[in-house]
Amino acid sequence: MPLSLLFVQSVCAQESERGRLLAQEMQFPKAFQDAISVCVENAEQRKVEDDVAKTPGLLGGIVPGDKDWSEAKDLYIRMLKAQCAYDPAPPQQAFAQALGESLSASDIDGLIAFYRSDLGRRFVQASLAANNAANRANTPLPEVEGAYDDFGAGVQTLLARRKPPEAPAGEKPRIVQAMASMDAAMALSGRMMRSIETGNIREALTLGLPHTVITAEQIEALIQQVEQQKPFMDERYGKSVGYELIRNDTIHDALIRAIFLHRFERHAVVWQLLWYRGKDGWVLSNISYTDQLPQLFR
Repeated sequence: MPLSLLFVQSVCAQESERGRLLAQEMQFPKAFQDAISVCVENAEQRKVEDDVAKTPGLLGGIVPGDKDWSEAKDLYIRMLKAQCAYDPAPPQQAFAQALGESLSASDIDGLIAFYRSDLGRRFVQASLAANNAANRANTPLPEVEGAYDDFGAGVQTLLARRKPPEAPAGEKPRIVQAMASMDAAMALSGRMMRSIETGNIREALTLGLPHTVITAEQIEALIQQVEQQKPFMDERYGKSVGYELIRNDTIHDALIRAIFLHRFERHAVVWQLLWYRGKDGWVLSNISYTDQLPQLFR
């Protein structure tokens, strides 16, 4: 390794170490953790009723007084608390490095001596208390509170501009390919859920399209609906962590209702695929989904 490169690395290491020592005296790690604690505290004290009053669709239409209100409120607060979680190492390292690069060695030595003095220690404690007070007093501006509604309205406007592709003149009606057996229908249902689990809703519903009486336009509308809601679901529910078949209802040998639970870190979504056995075999007659889990107990 060239000597000049070794020298640069040595200087950078010294700057980073000086910055780390100063950051410790300033109690930056504690200030960072305090900010996270205040964030969690604010989430726990959040007036969800006020949020829903400003944005009625915030909890999917659930409002105070509904039988699901308590559960929906808890889910919302849990989501807010999860947004407070940050890895402390990268910002602490960046803070220390920036100090080391911005201040000379003599500057840092003088500041460390100050923070170790009686006045410096009192100043640090006062700064920590002041930061906590500022974090607790922090409130979003009105335009921030309306961002959720503005985003939803904007996406709806964009979708309204789109038109489903028109079928070419004289095109023959689509032929539905029936599945030969109940097992084949359930196997396809599982393949569709594997695509849904990975976030590829278009691939999932495209798999079912040849075997369903649902029109291509209706399938496209469902795809757009799920894709529009996906960013909100990702934010509220967390990452996808798998799926499972929780019920397989049958009525004689004519109907199958496959009910899948798509699991996320903080919630789940229920998917229902309804199959009907006609004269040629099993046909997918309905696809639906919901995040209202209490419906499973009805």
